[in-house]
Amino acid sequence: MLPQTKEMLMDWAVTYNDPVYFAEDPIAFPRQMLERGGSLQDVEIAAVFAAHFAWGRRSMIVRDCERLMDEMQWRPMDYVAAGDWRCDETSAHRTIRWSEVARICSRLRDWYGTVHCLKTPYLEGIVNGGVERLPAKSRKVALAFDPAADFHDYGFLWTATELKWYIDGEEGFARANDRFHRPLHVTFDCEIMYSWVGEPAPDELPAVYSVAWIRYWN
Repeated sequence: MLPQTKEMLMDWAVTYNDPVYFAEDPIAFPRQMLERGGSLQDVEIAAVFAAHFAWGRRSMIVRDCERLMDEMQWRPMDYVAAGDWRCDETSAHRTIRWSEVARICSRLRDWYGTVHCLKTPYLEGIVNGGVERLPAKSRKVALAFDPAADFHDYGFLWTATELKWYIDGEEGFARANDRFHRPLHVTFDCEIMYSWVGEPAPDELPAVYSVAWIRYWN
């Protein structure tokens, strides 16, 4: 390494490896959520928007992040879940309009209907990567509610020719039944994995996954 390069890197380390530098940086907003008693979801949503806004002068980014959090009353999870988002064409940050902020909010409430086909036997299929790639295997739907706030009716129609997913009586996803023509059992579970949405925050445990009722017919 050239001496001048080393000197430059050391100067940058002194400048940027300092909590004072980040006090006026968009990365501070997720931490502020914790300091204000926000939930893990509040922290995550604050981080999403801070990342979206993180271009331009830092002072402008911080100003507009603060304005966004004020609009959300510093409760971004409640704001996203309520669905009553500011949606005009004025600027929220530089070229990002409030209507685009609203679209981001809608995507944060997406529901996924997905079908997987695992090769058998199950354990060997998992170990050896035995997931068959199916065409049209999934659909994403923006929900008009927070699914964790109350009970909702979820349905699944399985016939010889089609598969359909329902949310409160409304069809969310449908595809042809091109694989599933033998008896199977029904399982309800709640899977939390590092590679998906991550683990819950310690202060949110114990968490409860409740099923009020199930009805099955053929």
